[in-house]
Amino acid sequence: MTLELAQPLTKHELRRRLVAERSALDPRDVELASTRVCRSILVIPEYERASAVALYSAFANEVNLETLARDCERQGKRMLLPRFNEGGGAYEMVWIDAWDADRIPGRFGIFEPDARCAVASPVKLEERSVLWLVPGVGFDRFGNRLGFGKGYYDRLLDNVRGCRVGICHGFQIVEKIPSTATDVPMNMIVSDQEVCRIDSSV
Repeated sequence: MTLELAQPLTKHELRRRLVAERSALDPRDVELASTRVCRSILVIPEYERASAVALYSAFANEVNLETLARDCERQGKRMLLPRFNEGGGAYEMVWIDAWDADRIPGRFGIFEPDARCAVASPVKLEERSVLWLVPGVGFDRFGNRLGFGKGYYDRLLDNVRGCRVGICHGFQIVEKIPSTATDVPMNMIVSDQEVCRIDSSV
């Protein structure tokens, strides 16, 4: 179900509204939504043919992708996770082999790869065989994404050619999100309520 807005909200207003609604979720509802989202992703062709999957570590009631990480481990799909680079002031994508053993608490308390995990090369990240699962505060049906306003994921997704999948709860899909030229759109959005395909050319 798409949240219809009586009048256009600014990014700041919309972000505050959606973050508050997500923060109020019952943990049991988050777990149920996460199960539904993971089940949907497991059967899409883009996941089945991916050689590597860019995941994220959930926080603040985001959809949890642990089920997908376990499946990647079973199938031998390579896994990527963001890690904050203090020197560069930005996130970088890093290879992990084990969801449990290779993650430690990092910036903002979000789990990220520990220091021994290797940074992925830009050439590898640009390959079409990498499936990107992208968190967000909100999405719309045009593929626009609302993050926390720092531009971290837009920089990570620069020059990416693999399928970009926005991951969210159903209420986080809104009628319209203001976008700029630097915002990287999604090719698909998966929530606990639906799979929304926006661009099938990837």
